[in-house]
Amino acid sequence: MVSGDEISGSAYILGTLAVASAAKYAFGAYTRWQKLQRFELVGRVSALTVFPVKSCGGISVQSALGSRLGLRVQGVTDRHWMVTRPNGDFLSQRQVPKMSLLKVSFHGDQVYIDGPGMPTLKLPIHPTVVTSQVKKCRVWEWRTEGLDCGQEAADWISSFLGMDGLRVLFSAPGLHKREASDEIKPWGNPALLGDQSAYSDFGAYLLLSEESLDFLNSNLSKKVTMRNFRPNIVVSTNAAPFDEDNWQEIRIGDKAYMRMLDPCTRCIMTTVNGDLGEKSKDGEPLATLKRLRCFPAYGASPIFGVNCAVDVEGTINVGDPVYALRKLCWAGHIFKMEDSRLAKIARMAESQGTKEEIQVLPAKVPRCLPRPPPTVVNTCCKPRGLVPHHPTGSLLGQFKEQETIPIDQSHTWSCCEAQQDCYVKMVLGDEISEPAYIFGTLAVASAAKYAFGAYTRWQKLQRFEMVGRISELTVFPVKSCRGISVQSALGSRHGLRVRGVTDRHWMVTKPNGTFISQRMSPKMSLLKVSFHGDQVFIDGPGMPTLKLPIHPTVVTSQVKKCRVWVWGTEGLDCGQEAADWMSSFLGKEGLRVLFSAPGLHKRDSSEEEKPWGFGNPALLGDQLAFSDLAAYTLLSEESLDFLNSNLNEKVTMRNFRPNIVVSTNGEAFDEDKWQEIRIGDKAFMRMLDPCTRCVMTTVNVDLGEKSKDREPLTTLKRLRCFPGYASSPLFGVNCAVDVEGTLNVGDPVYALRK
Repeated sequence: MVSGDEISGSAYILGTLAVASAAKYAFGAYTRWQKLQRFELVGRVSALTVFPVKSCGGISVQSALGSRLGLRVQGVTDRHWMVTRPNGDFLSQRQVPKMSLLKVSFHGDQVYIDGPGMPTLKLPIHPTVVTSQVKKCRVWEWRTEGLDCGQEAADWISSFLGMDGLRVLFSAPGLHKREASDEIKPWGNPALLGDQSAYSDFGAYLLLSEESLDFLNSNLSKKVTMRNFRPNIVVSTNAAPFDEDNWQEIRIGDKAYMRMLDPCTRCIMTTVNGDLGEKSKDGEPLATLKRLRCFPAYGASPIFGVNCAVDVEGTINVGDPVYALRKLCWAGHIFKMEDSRLAKIARMAESQGTKEEIQVLPAKVPRCLPRPPPTVVNTCCKPRGLVPHHPTGSLLGQFKEQETIPIDQSHTWSCCEAQQDCYVKMVLGDEISEPAYIFGTLAVASAAKYAFGAYTRWQKLQRFEMVGRISELTVFPVKSCRGISVQSALGSRHGLRVRGVTDRHWMVTKPNGTFISQRMSPKMSLLKVSFHGDQVFIDGPGMPTLKLPIHPTVVTSQVKKCRVWVWGTEGLDCGQEAADWMSSFLGKEGLRVLFSAPGLHKRDSSEEEKPWGFGNPALLGDQLAFSDLAAYTLLSEESLDFLNSNLNEKVTMRNFRPNIVVSTNGEAFDEDKWQEIRIGDKAFMRMLDPCTRCVMTTVNVDLGEKSKDREPLTTLKRLRCFPGYASSPLFGVNCAVDVEGTLNVGDPVYALRK
């Protein structure tokens, strides 16, 4: 209804939302740009070390992938093997310093462990995961699991360490990983959901600077090395010691981004002499660390180095530049300032007072300053060393002697000892210094931003409405073969997952790696897939059962390049037996069966160009194995009913192969109007774009051949073709998971409408 210059209420609302959204994203883009400008070059990577086995020797490398689970080299990820007691509790150099003598290396597809007087223990990098061999274990009080590496490994480690019943476990891909954000720390836990690790104590990474070690060694009679502290990343900063404590985020090279979590608290393990396999008798360097690096928040544990988590994965090389975003400090904490900043604050203090206390530590204070304001006191001292101060990491003096002299209007501000630096403590009246103004403004803006974000998220949740319930769940392990109907499955980011089997993770290819589907070989619809124990069974008429392992050993030489449409990816070749079986059944020579094993490349659907004019709605991280365009397809019963009402011969969901079927009790194609959905209490999905349909819908799955009348595609083209999608009709919706969760038949489905 149009009345003069009036716009409908809905248009007002939509216009307001559009303006607000544009403003929000513009502000977000600007703040991200501002944030990038604040990164500064702080040093270069001087050493990289991966520790495959927890508490054993490390391997120095020149280049490694900074993965979310830890530093990774040639398929070997940091601290993914662990020695445990018979009850599953981890073992480390704290209890058994002799573990420091174990040297670890990798050769081909194996990890070698060598100990004095022992034969080499060889462990596969990609062992077959047998469910019965997955054991519960514990790192401190946090429970996890690992694949038992067998009796030979157990006997070897028990013999070397002189302890009965020890086991060696491996955190294989697909097994539970610890969430660092779930752990309770007395000083608070800065980790975020998704900061995972296998067997590390806390963070997946530990970073330390050369300058911090140099400072410690300057206070020790006997020098120590980085081996005492086992960092993954060592940075040469050419700055003050402990500068890494000041960093909030870092970028290494061009791609890898990390968040600094919290300082690494140190224990008796630092006293282990890695060459002798025993603890030092004098308790060093721990005793000196406790003297220099203890702070109230951490009790009796000194801090040395920083725990980190990866936000954006990328390759890290020795020599790469390191850029840091520094932490913000507040009034009442410690600031490090240049003399000009100090003078500026002094002028502010002279004109007006404050009740906030700010400590200012300039690199050098002039020996004599003009007459100071009466609110300044002079603190002179003999510095014993400069150390980071929790929580900002800024420099704080620790002194042998300290003298505080009250100042009056006529007093000259001078140092009590001509050859000493001065550390000036300024007490300002009712006014806060310029940095505090800035930080206070940022705090208010940040609080407003998060309050607004929380409010909009709450508003968004109120807009979700119940639209139906799940009526079917189907996982299709092998691309273009039959699916398996299930009552419950994990809605993982890579696809529906049941008992370790994930949707469309196996695929048949031509000799050149191009995928094969029912479009070219409709006979594939006759192949029935099932899972039994640790194997996937494929059955075809007149053929013996083909059995494929769910967790095959990944041999690098067997990883093949392949292609889904125009998009390249890779898969593990399932062997000649599978190739011959598939070639025989389909009557085509040279076919191969590939498996998208954990750790192999997954396609990022956000990088793929869509042929229609509406662009690609996928986000970075929307990954999939061998699916066409998305990890999930959703379709409603009502949409199928509508289609069948226009067909002479009815079709079933098997013609369209959705993973999730919803009964909406509403109108047909209601799913096209959904923007996001929540299934049950935990799983959240984004609807990407409509699913375009092709000749594959015409395959009669009971006969293994295409219908002669090309139905239901012909009717779909008549009813469901829209501008922008050319001659491809739309039926169902592609989806991506934002929050993983278990899906069950019967679960309610809530939708946020477009």
